[in-house]
Amino acid sequence: MTSSILPPSYTLTSTAQICSLWSNYGSVSRLHVSSPKTTLILKSILPPSSSTGDESHLRKLISYRVERYFYTHLSPLLSSLRSTKVAEAISVNDPTGQLLLEDLSVSYPVTCYGSLTLRSTASVLTWLAGFHATFWAPESSPTLSPKVGSPIRPPLSVKSPTTANGIWERGGYWYLGTRSEELSSLLNDRHTEEGYLRKWIKDVDRRIRSEAPGWKTIIHGDVKGANIFLSSNPDRTPSPEDLKAALYDFQYCGISTPAVDLVYFIGTTVDRTLLKDLDNLLSIYYTHLQRAYETTHDGNKLEEETGYSYGVLKEQWDVAVVDWMRFMAGWGVWGNWRWVREQAEAAVNKWESEGRVPVDD
Repeated sequence: MTSSILPPSYTLTSTAQICSLWSNYGSVSRLHVSSPKTTLILKSILPPSSSTGDESHLRKLISYRVERYFYTHLSPLLSSLRSTKVAEAISVNDPTGQLLLEDLSVSYPVTCYGSLTLRSTASVLTWLAGFHATFWAPESSPTLSPKVGSPIRPPLSVKSPTTANGIWERGGYWYLGTRSEELSSLLNDRHTEEGYLRKWIKDVDRRIRSEAPGWKTIIHGDVKGANIFLSSNPDRTPSPEDLKAALYDFQYCGISTPAVDLVYFIGTTVDRTLLKDLDNLLSIYYTHLQRAYETTHDGNKLEEETGYSYGVLKEQWDVAVVDWMRFMAGWGVWGNWRWVREQAEAAVNKWESEGRVPVDD
């Protein structure tokens, strides 16, 4: 099976499994090859035989189709930005559910998990800025629209999960349309401490979904430490600009507001000491977003062309942080969750003080 996905120019010398996929839906292995002598990463999808047609199972099946679509159709568009590295797809074998990729650890040897320092955090924010700028306004862009494919709706509405072809209609693995079990858990009376969220659940979901097309992009959807490599040890890199990030695991890429990626990344992966100055982190991102947008859009300026200001980013942040807390309240808390709760409560309090009324459509 492994040798069938290798291009003829490669000779397999050995294989070592790195890990199993979430819920044992397959495995990730490192292949040692010669001619040229290097290592590659093989992602093999093999769902458990006991799998059923429930939402969770279907979501996973579709997510692997989304990832293969991303590497086939979208990842080549990132080649113009040195700061936004993704693995090169060596080979994709849909019938066997295999994906053969460049081994990022060769050039990006430092793995990340959580509690990233400011230097490491800035490198990931720079990566996100380049990624988001490249795919800005995908629904209305004549260049991107054909490459997005057929937007994939929530799992239970997909007729053939094993042949779905495109990216998610909504990026991020926790959005409301894919998480009915977590919603039911949140609405259970025992979750009284998160009662402030309940009346805003569908409102924030609607606001993310209906945001202006010119203020949305394709998001990564799962920006956490386990999916990040760094080019060198942050403490030994002479200049912060020399530290580069590379990301993988694009199972939940889809269309959304950029703040959805930012909330998840900052809320789960950066060191708590950095949270006291959120504006600094968002400003780092926004500054690099403006630069990357000019590079990827023929020198045009982001705010002048789209109206996407720092103020709009902050508004999107408030909506996204309430949405992320909604998911954690129904699934389980982790990362910087106490701070996320504070952020969500502050956002809701602000809306209520402004007299805003939640809309459920």
